[in-house]
Amino acid sequence: MSKKYPTAFLYIHNVDNSFVNHDLLYKLLENSLESDLIVPEYKGRGGHPILISEKIINGIRDEKNNQLHFKEYLCNYKMKKINVNDDKILVNINNLDEYNILFK
Repeated sequence: MSKKYPTAFLYIHNVDNSFVNHDLLYKLLENSLESDLIVPEYKGRGGHPILISEKIINGIRDEKNNQLHFKEYLCNYKMKKINVNDDKILVNINNLDEYNILFK
């Protein structure tokens, strides 16, 4: 019998990191039934993309306070960290020099 994955979930990825791979996305999805928030972690540091459940999606849609910090908001939900062997989940490109280091 195959696993039944949630029908509604959302990957969130930071715009200053162009690295993501199929295996990581699938690993997050495989754990989607265990928690509302799945976060990849490399050497104890959380990265991107993250996977949020329909419960979080609906909570965001219905939230009335528009001054919340997203990371703080997510603390209200059950989170599971997934250890991965991929330091690219931590990439954060903020300037041309950092870009050139990664792509040259």
